[in-house]
Amino acid sequence: MIGRTISHYHILGRLPEGGMGVVYKAQDAQLDRDVAIKVLPTDTVTGPAARAQLEQEAQRVDTAACPHLPMRWFRRVLLPLLILAVLGGRMPASAQKEPKRLPDVRYEPSPMGAVTAMLELAGVKKGDLVYDLGCGDGRIAITAAKDFGARAVGVDIDPELVERSIENAKKAGVSHLATFREEDLFETDFRAATVVAMALWPSVNLKLRPRLFKELKPGTRVVSLYHDMGDWVPDETRRVGGIDVYLWRIRSNTPPSP
Repeated sequence: MIGRTISHYHILGRLPEGGMGVVYKAQDAQLDRDVAIKVLPTDTVTGPAARAQLEQEAQRVDTAACPHLPMRWFRRVLLPLLILAVLGGRMPASAQKEPKRLPDVRYEPSPMGAVTAMLELAGVKKGDLVYDLGCGDGRIAITAAKDFGARAVGVDIDPELVERSIENAKKAGVSHLATFREEDLFETDFRAATVVAMALWPSVNLKLRPRLFKELKPGTRVVSLYHDMGDWVPDETRRVGGIDVYLWRIRSNTPPSP
């Protein structure tokens, strides 16, 4: 088991045991932190009695190894995993909430140099309202507020990332300019934006494209890290640290999506 990766959890080693299953220390690749997980064969939680026992164990967690830390469930097809604790720090309350659906893009923080470059390419300035779709830890929205003086709204479907963004904005002293919402980026209302920033995947960009054409005002800038939008030719491009940055401006004659 040690050395294997299950979903985005890389198993590092075993922790003190007790009760059902085996407890491992693992690295959460999405949120860049260590966690403790309990791995249980599927047949150990098939009946109500087994599930009741598991619930009791969760309530008293192995306090010697992971004190003062709450738990959360993580289910997959092959193995039910009980996330027992975040090692070395208290898990926020939002971590006990599951996203409304699976995120469209795996969380990977963008390099700060690329973040600054995309905001510069978009000409972000005081008076702008920047929407960051799929905001992750909030760095694009926070940078827009702190370094460019703009107002910014970050949107993410993951409640834990939204909470992290809010905390990061507080630390940066820009909570009055940068706000964050737990929303589906395909449903959020971004019509007021003067700049829309994205660091998504090609398929997500293309799925968003019809809404950008339809709902954004002429003159609104759309800026994307990493990926273009198919045959919608960008107005400007830049390459920073091996990362492509694309800029489009919404025009009244912007063509419809294919």
